Order: sequence, then structure tokens, then C-alpha cells
Amino acid sequence: MFATPILFPLSSLPCKVQEIIEQVHHELNYPVNYTAASMLLAAAVAIGNSKVLRVKSEWIVKPIFFMALIGEPGSLKTHPINFALKPFERADAFTLSKYEKELDDYRHNALTEKREKPKARQHIIKDFTFESIEKVLKANPNGICVHADELKGWIESFNKYRSGGGDLEQWLSLFNGLPLVVNRKSLDDVIYVNNPYVSVIGSMQPGVLEKVFKGEKKENGFLSRILFVNNSSANMPLFWKGEDLPITAGSDWESILYSIMESSKPYNETRIPKEYCFDNIAWELMMCWQNDKERDLSLLGENHEIEIFRKIQDYALRFCLPIHSLRVVTQEIDETGQIDCVTVTKAIEIAEYFYHTAREIHKFICNGDFEDSKVFYRFLDTLPLSFTTAQAMEVGRSMGISPRTIYRYLDVEKFGAFIKKKSHGRYEKKI
Repeated sequence: MFATPILFPLSSLPCKVQEIIEQVHHELNYPVNYTAASMLLAAAVAIGNSKVLRVKSEWIVKPIFFMALIGEPGSLKTHPINFALKPFERADAFTLSKYEKELDDYRHNALTEKREKPKARQHIIKDFTFESIEKVLKANPNGICVHADELKGWIESFNKYRSGGGDLEQWLSLFNGLPLVVNRKSLDDVIYVNNPYVSVIGSMQPGVLEKVFKGEKKENGFLSRILFVNNSSANMPLFWKGEDLPITAGSDWESILYSIMESSKPYNETRIPKEYCFDNIAWELMMCWQNDKERDLSLLGENHEIEIFRKIQDYALRFCLPIHSLRVVTQEIDETGQIDCVTVTKAIEIAEYFYHTAREIHKFICNGDFEDSKVFYRFLDTLPLSFTTAQAMEVGRSMGISPRTIYRYLDVEKFGAFIKKKSHGRYEKKI
């Protein structure tokens, strides 16, 4: 699907983390891109609500990720996710076992003793409805991770159990960490979560992308909120190898992740996150990257790619806290409460990776089998803001585009992220 291999910038992660990624790749052939991205998300989940980045006085950033590993069946998408999240699974197994015993004791003594009902503490949920997520968030103030092995099922479940709709809008709110207010059945049935944290990770096959992200999911920005991870290997990885996974790889990663989780524990008691800020040089570096990138894309006339980049530049801020935390717990730096220029440089490198994968995915979804998607973008840029079918045909004819292709470009079901139909034969560009 990708024209050229896009490699995750391993140098943006601490050396100890790089060694773990390379070990599992060498021993089990886990694709480096999948493992590295999954571990970055896991570090973000370990932080959850406990740390925030204050960019400006009223601008707070939390490390919330929505991530999709894209690959054909058999490309080893699930195994790297499982490896990255395994420390959470082990922690959840312990706390949920403890919860079951406490719940049994609570029920046994409910008539004779007044006590607070125990809560199920966990980091990962898999089998869920939107209603269950709301309840889990109430019991887990630092946040959770939704591991949807097949993201297609997660996305297609939106509004499945709600006749009034609204799940997609709620997920968009969760992505921004906004307070969650949900009414059910009656005015007395209200769920309110003041400070939700939910990250999402899973896999998806290229063949379902166009179907899954059609219609409103393209138009309302949901598509742009997904971090897409490609498999940079030209060949399908072989699972079986003659050597065993090094004992240290799993335990080393568990130690790193548990160290971040340990630093997050105070939040569960105080509900007060630790605030970080950029040092002056780091913020200037971030701003220069953002301004230079937008200027270059504007000069090239890449209006659609500017829109993609603006979502990725938001992620560049979100990458800073997990990168900083990984550097601290692996003892590359001391904890100062500030994001330095090295962390920003690494966050930018990762953002550039996800910017390029997003471009490829957007082209694939919007243009289907068209190899030269630049034709569509040039066609779109040449059109006036408002135009008719006749004007589109004239522009297409001047560019050597066939009428059949023009009619396909005007299909708002397929290209609704770029144009909308105002009336019969009349259209308007969205960008």
C-alpha cells in the first residue's frame, strides 16, 4: 500500500527502549514500526491523567493517542501490541483478582456493615460498550486504554446500541480529554466524568480502510485523529525462528513501564496532575518547526496536506510527555518538570513519521486505486471555492482528466472530506 517504506525513527526513543525493540525484532520478527509505536502508546497510557503539558495559560495537553496498526493478515500486528501492553495486563490480573475477593466480602457483609463498594482497578479493556467505558472511567481516575484488536469493529460499533446516536461525537470529545456527560433513559440516569483519559490501539487491514472511514468519519475530523502505523518491511515477517525471546526483553520493558506507573500513583489520591512546561529553547524549536512546515506546504499549494499536518502538530505536543518520561525512567535525564529541546526534537521526528503515514493513508482512502493522487489535489486547488459540474468538467478537460474521473471526484460519498454538494450540480470546497 505504501509507495516507499516509511521507517519509525527509533533514535527518538531512549537507547534502552531501542535495545528492547531490536531484541524482539531479532528473536521474533516483530516489525520494528509496530513495536516502537505500541510502546510509545503504552508509555502514554502509563502517564494517563497524572501529568499534563501546559503549553499556555489556558492550553493543557494530555498524551491521549488513537492508534491503528495497518497491515495485511499475517503481518504480525497484534503481537507487538500485546508485548507493549503486557505489563498492564499483569497488573490488571492482580488488581482484578483482589477486587473479586473484596466484592465477595462486600456482598457477604452488605446487610451488617456499611462500607463503600469496591471498585475494579484496571488499565486495559477489550470487550466493551460505550456505557461500560463510562463506568470504568469512574473507577479509574488515571484513565484507561481500549485495546480493540480489530479497530473496524470498534468504529462500526459507534451508535450500535444507541438509537439516538452520539457515540462518535463522544469519542471525539474523549480524544480531546473533555468532560464526559451522558444521559441515559431518564434525567436521573446521568454519568459524568470530569477528567476522562482514554487512549485506543488496535489493528486494521488496508482493504477495509475506505469502507470504515467513509462519510462523516472523514468530514468531522475523526480520520485525522488516528495515528497510522505502517509495516516498513517489504516482505511478510516470518513468525517462527530458532531462537527464544531474551528473558530480559519483557522484564526490562515491564520495569520501565512500571516505573512510569509508579510515578502516576499520587494522582489517584489527589486528582491533581503534575504540570510540565517547555523551556524557552524547546518552545521556540517547536514553533519554528510548525511555522516552517506550514509555510513550505503553502508555497507548494498543498492545502489538503496542511490540514493533515495541523492534526499531527497537535500530536507532536502529545508525544512530549511520554518521551520525557521514558528518558527519565531510563536515566537519560533527571526530572526537572520541563520539556527540553532534545525531547522536542524527538517528538518532531516522530510527528514527521506519522505525518507521512497519514498522507499515504489519506491518499489511499480518498483516491482508491489512483496511483497519482497529486492529480486530484491539483484539480481541487484549481477549482474556485464554489463551482458547478460544468466548471469542474472544464477544469478537468484543461488538465487532461477524463469526464468519468471527474464524476468520480465529485462523488461526495467518497470525497466528502474535500467537497460538499450544495444543490444539484453545485458544489463547494471544504479547504
